[in-house]
Amino acid sequence: AYVTETVVNNVPKLDPKKDVVIDLTNKDQSLDGKEVALGQVFNYRLTGALIPADRATALTDYSFSDDYDEAHDQYDGVYKAFVTVDVTLTDGTILKAGTEVTRHTLQTVDTQSGQVAIHFDQGFLTSISDQSTFQADVYLQVKRIAAGEVENTFVHTVNGVAISSNTVRTTTPEPVEPTPPKQDVPTPPVQTPPTPQVPGPR
Repeated sequence: AYVTETVVNNVPKLDPKKDVVIDLTNKDQSLDGKEVALGQVFNYRLTGALIPADRATALTDYSFSDDYDEAHDQYDGVYKAFVTVDVTLTDGTILKAGTEVTRHTLQTVDTQSGQVAIHFDQGFLTSISDQSTFQADVYLQVKRIAAGEVENTFVHTVNGVAISSNTVRTTTPEPVEPTPPKQDVPTPPVQTPPTPQVPGPR
């Protein structure tokens, strides 16, 4: 009998997560399920899958596709991307967790349909060592422009395998019309008619 070597291929579990945060300084304070004020600027946080180290297959595709609600949210193309784990490159460079990697991404936006896609460029993915873990966050900055209930989900793709994230929900109440101040109507003074004078006896 011939004994062959056992090859272990770590297949990552795609488990993208979505959240709603005000900004990067408040990224642990979730707005999911809460109210967002009309005119509020905030961020959708897109967390990609954790890619394990010692991969048998190179990482060739790591992207995010978000179908935001263009009727309620205004997106002007402002976003940032960060690695969430220490990443080792093939040249030995180590990108510490929290390092911004926006410059290694490409964005396409369709504001008419509310579609935005963020792709990590091929050159950057190739530069990541197969012996290194990899995971990234993307923050999309939007402005709430209409009242109502808003749901949002994104699709995460790794090497051609796509999976949907959880759905986040926010609510924006209708603006309260200000009550006009009650104006006091001045009461006209009561005029007493003059008393007629009765002529005296002659």
